[in-house]
Amino acid sequence: MSNIRKLSTVDVSNIQVSDINFAGEDKRYILLELCYKSNNVNDPILLQIDELPIYTYSTDVVLQVDEKTSTFFDTFDSRIMSCVSQSGILKERKLKGVEYKALVNELSVTDTKISVLKLPVTEVTKLFNDNKEKIKNEEFSNKLRKGDTLRSIVHFAMVIIDTVDKTIRNHYTVHQMCVRRRKPLIPVLIEYSFIDEDNETNHEQKSNGENDKENELDENDNELSSSNEVDYESSESSGSENVSNFLQKIKGNK
Repeated sequence: MSNIRKLSTVDVSNIQVSDINFAGEDKRYILLELCYKSNNVNDPILLQIDELPIYTYSTDVVLQVDEKTSTFFDTFDSRIMSCVSQSGILKERKLKGVEYKALVNELSVTDTKISVLKLPVTEVTKLFNDNKEKIKNEEFSNKLRKGDTLRSIVHFAMVIIDTVDKTIRNHYTVHQMCVRRRKPLIPVLIEYSFIDEDNETNHEQKSNGENDKENELDENDNELSSSNEVDYESSESSGSENVSNFLQKIKGNK
């Protein structure tokens, strides 16, 4: 079994280019195969991305990325760009102005920006629920709801440089996904839960006493806030698919 690494255990400096190949007419595509070098052994880059909420889903699943995960992929992107530069292939092919497509992208939603990561579901992707039961791929989209969370195991296989479009993209495959349903809030009641008149009287007296205390606190808060006022005025995503399918497409375009 290949080593699977959680993001928190990854040292991006161990990510390296293991081989360089070409595909397409006139070698349009440069394929930089990636590996994770640990103890002088080249492992595939298999990363486990822990639970993230689902933002949208169709043939791809788009996850809303938290700050910690976004920071990791910023570091990952920087390492990939460094590997491409160190390979010398851009100078060899005299490529300039090449654009790197980041893994995490920003979306603007009602004046708020959120970070998202797109994960493609392909024929090699195995899908599970949180009971470790396998879900058929054709049923997967019916099992998802916005707000559910998803874990995934992703293989970052290679970087593809398109010498015509002048782009650099990560080519990755999602091997496994595990969805956890968002649990609804369930009310908890005792056998007799009605508020009777006696309880209402006690509740009102208690509430009045609490309100008096809150009023006192509000007065204190007003005094504090006046001395702590702040003048605020002065102060494309890269998806992927199975590697063999991609190469077959390229060959088909010859």
